Amino acid sequence: MNDHQDRPDIRLRRRITRLRADLGLVPVPAHVGTELREIAPRVSEQVVRVVRRDPTHLALSPDAQVLLLSTVGRAVDEFARLVEDRPPRAPAVEAMLIEIVHVEGQLEPCRAAVHAAFQTLREVTRALWPQLPHARSFSAQLDLALSRYAGRLCARTMAAHRVAAAVPTDRRRRDGEAHLDGLLSLVEHRWGAHPVQLYLSVTTLGAVDIRSRRDPDHRDTARPIRIITTDHVVIITEDPTPPRPISAAQPHIVVCVGPTPVSGIPLAHDTALLLLRLIRAGVAAPPSPVLIEVPEFGFLHPSPSEASVQKITDLLLPLGGHGTHRRSALARTLQLCLRTATTAQGLAKQLAMHPQTVHNHLTILRTLYNPNLDFAEDNLSMQAALNLVLPLWELEAGGRPHPSAQNGKKLPGNRSATETFDLP
Repeated sequence: MNDHQDRPDIRLRRRITRLRADLGLVPVPAHVGTELREIAPRVSEQVVRVVRRDPTHLALSPDAQVLLLSTVGRAVDEFARLVEDRPPRAPAVEAMLIEIVHVEGQLEPCRAAVHAAFQTLREVTRALWPQLPHARSFSAQLDLALSRYAGRLCARTMAAHRVAAAVPTDRRRRDGEAHLDGLLSLVEHRWGAHPVQLYLSVTTLGAVDIRSRRDPDHRDTARPIRIITTDHVVIITEDPTPPRPISAAQPHIVVCVGPTPVSGIPLAHDTALLLLRLIRAGVAAPPSPVLIEVPEFGFLHPSPSEASVQKITDLLLPLGGHGTHRRSALARTLQLCLRTATTAQGLAKQLAMHPQTVHNHLTILRTLYNPNLDFAEDNLSMQAALNLVLPLWELEAGGRPHPSAQNGKKLPGNRSATETFDLP
């Protein structure tokens, strides 16, 4: 049964209709797909058991093996949804296969392993179709459609890897944010529940030099995890040194956030990616690479969307007309003022400033914003914007981030560090 959340836009609807026709699924009723989707988890488990013992799978690196097994499960669900005439879930299998190639670094081993995995899927389903009440009448169409689906998917994926470097960045961009499924699988496989402190870097697309300490006895833990997405590169490592561009002539932005525990990787990714996009939007211009220490993320749950970037840009625009040092000082005063709602004397004591200096700052801020420094429903959004950007402004001004600018640090006042919110 289709629900409202699964209704695609008109372009996606046409794409699904065209793909179903190309695969020969038009004569197959949608309820057959519902039947397949209900048993998809069991089919995936059976296929994974066989694939794990295949020599082509064992020839891959441990990271690529984890991604391939995850991709097989997603392929079963995606094919069932196509039969059911429903839009596939994100991330797409094609994107996950491209990710495997990037992680492995070699095309041929991936080609062999992916081909063997889909061949195993066909063998399992051939024995399955006759056992299903609704699918048995369409066994021939389903087997042919699955064959075409696998062949089309593998061909497009491998071809996309070969030409990716030649395609302009703008053409590689897609609607929506970079998926984290494969990334989180790799992190869980690599470090599991070990109490390690990790660093996550995001960088604009381009050649990067990843220097890692390689230990023959601990190769998995020493090698960074590197994922290439639509408009940036994600790197996770225990080494706090961010990657640097190979060529100084090529414009490059690198943002490294950490240390953070394994469980904090999704939040670290969103924080680092939002910082990168704020820098690209001109909100800050710190020297690259940017290394920001964030012991705790506190109540901040950033969203690296275009709407968030625009929201933060608009909120901080009045401060942009001042020099780097004055801008940082005003931002620190406003940040603490919103957090504590204390008097000028109290602010001066906590900021280690002369009371008259704080009074001058407040006068300027009231002129820039409003007499009461009241942001109404944007109060938390302004605090979030300052928490994110102030460390960048401190670095741009040539200094270290001020202690009061540390994200997640609990400060006195009526704001708890356990509050959560999204931008926007």
